[in-house]
Amino acid sequence: MPAWYTDGDGVVHLQGAAQLVSSGNGSDLLGTMTGGAPDRDVYTIAHSLGGTYVDIVINPLGQIYVIDPKPPMVTDDRFVSLEGIDYAPRSYWPGSPYVFAVNTASWSGSAGYGSVTP
Repeated sequence: MPAWYTDGDGVVHLQGAAQLVSSGNGSDLLGTMTGGAPDRDVYTIAHSLGGTYVDIVINPLGQIYVIDPKPPMVTDDRFVSLEGIDYAPRSYWPGSPYVFAVNTASWSGSAGYGSVTP
C-alpha cells in the first residue's frame, strides 16, 4: 500500500507500490498525499514491471502523477514502485547545505520551463 513518512531531518520518503487497473481519462493520477507535499513540482523516475520505468511528478497539492515514456519506449503499469522516491521540503533548499553547485563547463543552471537554479 502506498504511503509516505518523514525522517528525523524532515525529508519525505515514499514507500509501497501501485498498479494501474483502469486506463482512460484521469488514470495518470496515481493518488494524492494527505500531507508532506512539496512546495514545488518534484520530478523523478520510478521502476515499473518488467524492467521498464515511468516518470513521476508530485505537485504542491500532493497529487502524484505517472508520466509514461514516449514511444518507442514502453512501460508496464501493472506495478509502479514508489520506493526510493525522497525529497527535501522547501526549508532545505536555497541557502542550505543541501544546495550544490552546477558544473557550468557542461551544464547550465538555467534550464527554463519554470525551473530554478539547483
